[in-house]
Amino acid sequence: MVTSLNWREAEELVRRARDRKWQIELLAVSVPSRHPLSMSTLTHAERTELLRVIDESASVFKRRVYFERLRHFLISGRISMIRSCTTGQEGVFVNSDGEIWVCAHRGDTSLGNIRDVSLPELLAGKGALLARRPAGPCASTGCLSLT
Repeated sequence: MVTSLNWREAEELVRRARDRKWQIELLAVSVPSRHPLSMSTLTHAERTELLRVIDESASVFKRRVYFERLRHFLISGRISMIRSCTTGQEGVFVNSDGEIWVCAHRGDTSLGNIRDVSLPELLAGKGALLARRPAGPCASTGCLSLT
């Protein structure tokens, strides 16, 4: 995950990937745009530098869609809309207190705490929540999950 604090490490990461003939995915951290880790807090010069790094390293990126969405954000400073949030469908968000949520932005009820909930309980709770309100386009929240 690329954040406003670790974006400078991307160049070393892609260099190592290229040296080892690996393919990688660089994903911007999925936090609201006002969050200190959000890449929205990068200056124009910082976004330009990261854009240079990824443009010079396009061959190491596993999925072109992630590469293009990250490029779009770095160039425009805007998040492109997505039709369906696979992050909300395939993963969960765990906050620093251990509370589990379908997404950091949805405002749904907690699925429990990572210390207390079993995997079957988590999956059942998430399934029930998504059945009531499926994950969908949510770029207006400032989410930078590039799914």
